[in-house]
Amino acid sequence: MKQGGRVWNRTMYAALLSWGFKRLECEHCVYFCQDQFGTILTAVHVNDFFNVGSTKQALAHFKTQLRSHWEISDLGDARFCVGIAIERDRTKHTIALSQTALIDQIITQFGLQDAYPVSIPMEPGLHLSCKEHSPMTDDDCK
Repeated sequence: MKQGGRVWNRTMYAALLSWGFKRLECEHCVYFCQDQFGTILTAVHVNDFFNVGSTKQALAHFKTQLRSHWEISDLGDARFCVGIAIERDRTKHTIALSQTALIDQIITQFGLQDAYPVSIPMEPGLHLSCKEHSPMTDDDCK
C-alpha cells in the first residue's frame, strides 16, 4: 500500500500518546514517558523500537503496552541499531559504539579495499587558515 508507512506512523503515534508518551520536538522519532513505573525513552525506526528504561518494571510495562496493540519480538539487549554496533560491558559500566560495518561497506562500495589506511586523515600539525587558502575574489574561484 502506497501510504502504508504514513498509516503505520499515525497508528503508532496515537498509541504512544494514549500511553502518556511525548515526542521530542527536536527529534520526531524519539519519545519519552514518565509514570509510576519509571522513565522510558524509545526511538522508532520504521517499525523497530529501541527502548531504554530507568527500571526493569518500566520496560516490562512498556512491552506489555506494545503487545496489547501489536505482535512484537523482543530481541533482548541491543547489539546493532541503524548501522551502529553497540557493545556493553555491565561490569565496567561502559558502552562502546562502532560504525566499522558501515565503513567497511563504504570501502567495498567504492573499491578502496587496497587503499593505504592512516590513523590521522590529515598531516599532523597542519595549520588551516581561511585567509591563506580561500579565494579572495570571484575571479579566484575560476
